Amino acid sequence: ADGWRQVDTLRFMRQMKLQQEIRFCEYWLPRAEKRLDTQRGWVKHWLRARNGDEISENNYQASKAQAQAELFTVTTLQAQLAEAQEAYRQDFGDGFSTSPASNVPDDGTEPELSKEERAELEALGISA
Repeated sequence: ADGWRQVDTLRFMRQMKLQQEIRFCEYWLPRAEKRLDTQRGWVKHWLRARNGDEISENNYQASKAQAQAELFTVTTLQAQLAEAQEAYRQDFGDGFSTSPASNVPDDGTEPELSKEERAELEALGISA
């Protein structure tokens, strides 16, 4: 009533920080998943090559430990991404992602397409 108003001056900085966190996770998550898949292949390789000697056993154990570390990285990045996206959604009302398709809200309605357009999309293997 006396003319004072409260302005959240850190809102923009909070938004930028959350966007930065989401971009970081979305950049590194596919790379971490690829490293995990590669490491799983090495575990399978060293499991088959394991013949009871010390070297093959050490290679197997090392590759298994590396796969566990990569799995931890993937699960941590997934958890951080989910937390950051939820915090962004709570603070700013909508989601944020670096993937262009995920920024389009899905309201459950089908897009208006002509028969020719639908036929072209189906030929490409896309159902609209």
